Formats: sequence, C-alpha cells, structure tokens
Amino acid sequence: FITLTTLSAAAFAADFTKSEICKATIAVEMGSDSGAMKAGKPDGSETTISYLRADDGKTFKYKCRITSDVPKAKCSS
Repeated sequence: FITLTTLSAAAFAADFTKSEICKATIAVEMGSDSGAMKAGKPDGSETTISYLRADDGKTFKYKCRITSDVPKAKCSS
C-alpha cells in the first residue's frame, strides 16, 4: 500500500483527483512517468494504480490510500 497523509487533503489536493495524486506520488517514488500509469476504479478510500515498465515490460500494481489530518507525508509500499 501507498498511504499519503497530509495536514489538510482538501487544501492541498482541491484541484486533483485521488488517482492523480496517487499516480504523481508513485511516479516520484519509483522514478517513472505518471502518464504511463493507469488508475483502476476507486474502491472506497483506495485506488489501484498500475503501469508497464517500458525497458523490461514488467507490470507493477499499487494500492493507494489518501488520508488527512496528520501533519506529515508518509509513503510505504
């Protein structure tokens, strides 16, 4: 799981969907292109993000959950 925690999710993410935030975070953490990632249908508070790595054809899937009201960012897989 990738869990994103922010002081105020509404304040920081007002113009972005949960999927877009998850894609951007995973792209930064994994050094990949967020444009190549696909988001599955949200399931409650979780979103599934997947991508195919171009150099070796390996597929990766991540579940991402965005939480709020905690004053730090945290990512884990």
